[in-house]
Amino acid sequence: MAEQLKVQWFRDAIDILRNISNFHEPETQCAALVEGREMLTKKMTEWQAKLGELHSRNEEVDDCLEAIEEQLHSIKTQKETLEKPDPDEGFLKNELSLFLNVSSILPDLGDPKFSGTYVDKQKGVKTFKFSADEMTPFEICQAAWDMMK
Repeated sequence: MAEQLKVQWFRDAIDILRNISNFHEPETQCAALVEGREMLTKKMTEWQAKLGELHSRNEEVDDCLEAIEEQLHSIKTQKETLEKPDPDEGFLKNELSLFLNVSSILPDLGDPKFSGTYVDKQKGVKTFKFSADEMTPFEICQAAWDMMK
């Protein structure tokens, strides 16, 4: 864009100079030169204003790019943090697997109540849900043992 402005300014200047050389009288040439100088000054002022506008736009774009780069860095950092394996995760998976193998109960970890599925080859599959609001911990434990008998 800046290069196009320069080319246009030079074309305007050449046109003005060509028009001046067509006059043969010194007074007309002098007046034409003054007018040409004023036109060139005006064109140069316009060109400088457009160039200043381009510089300010360029600074805005640079600021936006900088902000985007900071966001990208933040996202990459968050991604790396999320991708790191939790050291307790493997232990918890093994603990849950042991619990399932020993008790044949697959707990529903998404439910705040003690709920899940009891799987027995002879009795089949039973779904259960015990509420701590309605039962004491002892009663919940007793109900779970009764279900496994």
